[in-house]
Amino acid sequence: MQHKASAPGSFMLFGEHGVLQGKPAIVAAANTRIQVTLTPRDDGNIHIDAGELGQLTTTIDDLDAQPPFQFVIEALLFCQNLLPSGCDLRITSEFPHTVGLGSSAAVTVACIGVLNHWLELGFDKVAIYKLGLHIIQKVQGLGSGADVAASVFGGIVAYTPPDIEPLSVDMPVSLIYCGYKTPTVDVVNTVATAAANEPDKFTQLYDDIGTGVQNAHTYLSAQDWPALGQEMDRHFRFQQQLGVSDPTLEAIIQRLAGIDGIHGAKISGSGLGDCVVACGVTPDDAVFADIPGAKVIPVTIAKEGLVCE
Repeated sequence: MQHKASAPGSFMLFGEHGVLQGKPAIVAAANTRIQVTLTPRDDGNIHIDAGELGQLTTTIDDLDAQPPFQFVIEALLFCQNLLPSGCDLRITSEFPHTVGLGSSAAVTVACIGVLNHWLELGFDKVAIYKLGLHIIQKVQGLGSGADVAASVFGGIVAYTPPDIEPLSVDMPVSLIYCGYKTPTVDVVNTVATAAANEPDKFTQLYDDIGTGVQNAHTYLSAQDWPALGQEMDRHFRFQQQLGVSDPTLEAIIQRLAGIDGIHGAKISGSGLGDCVVACGVTPDDAVFADIPGAKVIPVTIAKEGLVCE
């Protein structure tokens, strides 16, 4: 009997970097998903097939959390003593892991979900979130858990670690990938070094970011898109002061500012690459044709989080 689970990718709307300091954030689930299909075996072997990302064959006793399957293996290691047999895991994704849509969190949540379904562990969504956050932090050494919360609960989530507040609201949104991504851990370490050199400046920045997230929460609830867009623009200025912007991201945001129906834009994610998120709907890639690497990612906000069957 096969067991299936899928979880959406995610993208940050507000609160990057501040959330690592305990400040609030707002994150959204994307309508692109990662699916994990588990088929029990009659032996102790475990076979992982992730398509272009690669394959791995090991055993229950030899599980070793090494790239590129470290998140999958950590989920298996948590259940290692409960596994009645080996299994085949087939992982498929509707988006590439390079575009920064929270693929690590999504595959972690989907793996926990499929194991929970197979082994009848009885985990509710809060328990799955907590385990997912533990795995992300164990593998990466850091992680706010905002992306995990979005992958588990879906929709738009107001998140102040560890409190999760799903918001019953949708919004017009666009996502533009800049063509490259700096690993999150590297960006966070860069910001931490700068903060150590100017602690007063960064303490104020984190406070300002937190206040901006609270304002955005109010505007989202009221569906006041012009005000929300202005808050995005303000948030981007904070990101510039954090040192996580660069010329390509700034070119994309400047271009968005000249498009009718776009209310504001900012970096989505840790920065120094990755994506720009805008309040409003952009035309096609032609708008960014003269910005090398820039590409519109078709995205809407997914109402469903983790789904198991």
